Amino acid sequence: MEESKARFTSDVTLDLSTYREYLQLYSYTNSQNLLFRIVVINFCITQIFALGTTHSYGIFLVFIAAFTLLEYLAHRKYRDGGLGYKQMLHQENGNIPHNLVFFRDDGILFRNPLSGNEGTESYESIRQIRESKNLLVLVTDLKLYRVIDKRTLTDGTSEELIAFLRKKSPNLIKKVATERTGRIVRYLQFGFLAFGLVWSILGFF
Repeated sequence: MEESKARFTSDVTLDLSTYREYLQLYSYTNSQNLLFRIVVINFCITQIFALGTTHSYGIFLVFIAAFTLLEYLAHRKYRDGGLGYKQMLHQENGNIPHNLVFFRDDGILFRNPLSGNEGTESYESIRQIRESKNLLVLVTDLKLYRVIDKRTLTDGTSEELIAFLRKKSPNLIKKVATERTGRIVRYLQFGFLAFGLVWSILGFF
């Protein structure tokens, strides 16, 4: 697969800031899991209302407090993901993951200029596009996450690349998942969680 025939190219260097943005994008746009947790929270709130002033308030208070702690730890995992990344870099002797990405008519070529390793991806395998301020992430049918750096994109803009991918990828979900959408869902999640926690505390005492 010749990179000289590429329609678009991108130079991806997964440094600490880029890696954190990738983790946040993954966290914010994982809307199915977020919506599931909102359903769980709503169920707890309705049960608290149904219990009235019984001692079972204490059970739900402990449950929601534990749920809040787990949510905080899960969010912190993505916020402070750079800690694990630094350890990985130390193990790799400071070699930052690097890829050159070439979008051709017949597929996508990924090349590591340091090691010379190459990999390819067919357009048919792309299921979803996630977008943040600096990144595009292509999610494949095997749940692989292909990172594209919009800042180093050549021969076109990110909007033009997305339009190109829409034409080439028959299985692509048309809606692009963004940080903003996922952030709204997460705010709803924590809003319901806070409401349930306050209500259970007031009812318990």
